[in-house]
Amino acid sequence: HNPMLPLSCASLIISFRTMFDAGRAGGLAICGNLRLGRESFCVGVAQGRLTAERGQVDQPDFTIEAPAAEPVAAAVYGKIAPEELAPAGLHVAGSRDAAMAFIDLFHLPAKMLRPS
Repeated sequence: HNPMLPLSCASLIISFRTMFDAGRAGGLAICGNLRLGRESFCVGVAQGRLTAERGQVDQPDFTIEAPAAEPVAAAVYGKIAPEELAPAGLHVAGSRDAAMAFIDLFHLPAKMLRPS
């Protein structure tokens, strides 16, 4: 999957639920807001579990904002530094460490090569 291809906000959240790596979560306990265009989601990790739903929390550890889902997918799955995605409209507020810890909870599997 190319993380820069069009992706709906709901699809991004579903992908988080699918690709969440509980083994990486350890004792992590964080919550954050994702603002994707006009849509808002609150995400959290506690006791090795991910929560992701529409809405927002009042005092998030971090907030990730972007005009659409694609820059967030590029940061999360493409592992592109948020600073490099600033021209695409990605902005991280609050604890950068918490945002990066959240981003590190998701990894795409290696692509399979087609047999020759």
